[in-house]
Amino acid sequence: LKIHFLWIPAHYGIRGNEGVDKMAKEATINTLVQLDIHFCQREIKSIIRQEMKKKWQKQWEEERRGRWLYDIQRRVGEMRNTGRSRREEVIIARPRFGHTGLNKTLFMIGKLNTGKCDYCGEDETIDHVILHCQKYQAERRTMVHALSQMKVKLDLVDFLR
Repeated sequence: LKIHFLWIPAHYGIRGNEGVDKMAKEATINTLVQLDIHFCQREIKSIIRQEMKKKWQKQWEEERRGRWLYDIQRRVGEMRNTGRSRREEVIIARPRFGHTGLNKTLFMIGKLNTGKCDYCGEDETIDHVILHCQKYQAERRTMVHALSQMKVKLDLVDFLR
């Protein structure tokens, strides 16, 4: 946490504040000025929380793993309350995190020897099944038609947000 001091003589002639004014001026001149500043517990927690969130955000932006989720949720922090049940939230969160019963996920956790689609041989991911695999072409056509009736474009990232 970096704090920069700038001296502005605003306490001139006000009893008790001239000492504060002098200390502020010294802080702008001297590189090592020790001040005894007291924060209440709430303020300290708030400062720590803000700094940790900044570090977390920076790490999230620089991390190479988890890019699928990063495309869906670029900002770290608390998830908003949607009013859904815990079960509904889990069902929605799993595809966001890439935790599915699809071959790619099962391969990554050592449950299958391959992560390829049994139908076409491409990596079997959520993106592949919903947007590309010919096996689900009829279902996709029905879904795209229904979405277009609602004037909604099929965009998997927007859908999972």
